[in-house]
Amino acid sequence: GGAAVQLSSSPDRSLPSFEVATIRPSRSESQGVSFQVAPMRFRAEHATVTDLIRFAYDVRSDDLLERGPHWTTVERFDVDAKIDDAQADATKKLAPSEQMNQYRLMLQTLLRDRFALKVEAETRELSVYALEVAKGGPRMTPSASSGTLPTLAGWSRGDVDAHGATMSLLSELLSGNEDVGRRVVIDATGLTRSFDFRLRWTPFARQMASETARSDDDKASLTTALKEQLGLELTARRAPVQVLVTIHVDHPSAN
Repeated sequence: GGAAVQLSSSPDRSLPSFEVATIRPSRSESQGVSFQVAPMRFRAEHATVTDLIRFAYDVRSDDLLERGPHWTTVERFDVDAKIDDAQADATKKLAPSEQMNQYRLMLQTLLRDRFALKVEAETRELSVYALEVAKGGPRMTPSASSGTLPTLAGWSRGDVDAHGATMSLLSELLSGNEDVGRRVVIDATGLTRSFDFRLRWTPFARQMASETARSDDDKASLTTALKEQLGLELTARRAPVQVLVTIHVDHPSAN
């Protein structure tokens, strides 16, 4: 599976949309960007248009987005959007991953309507990592229950407890991480079922902070941990990947 960009067909009015949304230049003092998704609301704080595009189109690596004009990477906005009751009721009935997809589609509509955003997907040959099964085979337990939603907790700490995870989900989560040089990771394992596993490693950011590195001596780098603990390896290769290209974008229209 490659990294496919989910593009909604542009002028389709049947796409989910927010009932009402205010967009303002951000007055937030915070450095970080925050996205809040609640049953009736969507909020983005201190977000650039590039951040909003990345969220809306689920762009997992810098390599997968050709950025628009300079202002879309520096000017920051707060977005506060509300969903109407019918949309909220319909969304609540969906599985969590599908709910998130609905919010992404609503944000795509907002970007199109208020920022006049036009994007296209282009296939390009990029340096990627292929997630493959290492010699000796996988060292993960096949999941007993196939129908349940996957859980992968503890990613930022470098201590992941995974239940019901597919290899395509694992490769999505690996994509764009500092630990893989921010490259796209494609699933080339050929493993179709889901697995339970625990993965412990020292995240790149913590390796850089020498104080914590000393107490983390027992934890390997991500590539070593994948091989030793899961029986998987990352192989550098070039592959065709879909890249999202910004064709047109304007400053937001009035609320």
